[in-house]
Amino acid sequence: MIRVCLRFLIFLSIVKCASPGESVSPSEREMVLTEGTIITISPLPHQQALYPTSGDIPFVGSLEIRAGSGFRRYYTWDGETRWVDLEPRNKRWYGSFGAYYPGPGSHWKPNHGITRGVLDEGQMHFNSVEDAQNWLSDMPYAIYTHDGLVVDFRKSSGGGGTLLVDVWQILVHGHRPEMMKGSHDELISFSKKPA
Repeated sequence: MIRVCLRFLIFLSIVKCASPGESVSPSEREMVLTEGTIITISPLPHQQALYPTSGDIPFVGSLEIRAGSGFRRYYTWDGETRWVDLEPRNKRWYGSFGAYYPGPGSHWKPNHGITRGVLDEGQMHFNSVEDAQNWLSDMPYAIYTHDGLVVDFRKSSGGGGTLLVDVWQILVHGHRPEMMKGSHDELISFSKKPA
């Protein structure tokens, strides 16, 4: 009986140590938002007209994202809030460590037809501002600041009730850019929730 208990305890400790992201901190995964940070994003007023044939649908209205403890993120739209615990990546994906949530099934209570989120957050590293601008050119719904904070949010045309949100911080040789063409600082506001 003692051997069985000992084996079980060893098994549990191995599983606990092997659990992805269990003891990883957000700073180790190059997260963009720190605990308590709130960003509110408004879409470009002319998005609908500019990209009517894009595969996804522009998000109508503003979106608020709040960073909770660890990898928890709260998303508020149309007066209601939904949350997830993002999963920290164990290796870089298209250059970003960060964390993500793949949106399995309909994991949220419906909010104006949205029942799931496919979510990403992390840093994107580039060798030049031009490379970063080229990367942004493939994201018609992205709103970004002059120093490279990017929020790309839209609804999936294929998933009906899917909200897609990517939060990225562009870095060029490890630093925020000084001026990104096409930036809209006025559409992204920041605040910090008191601890």
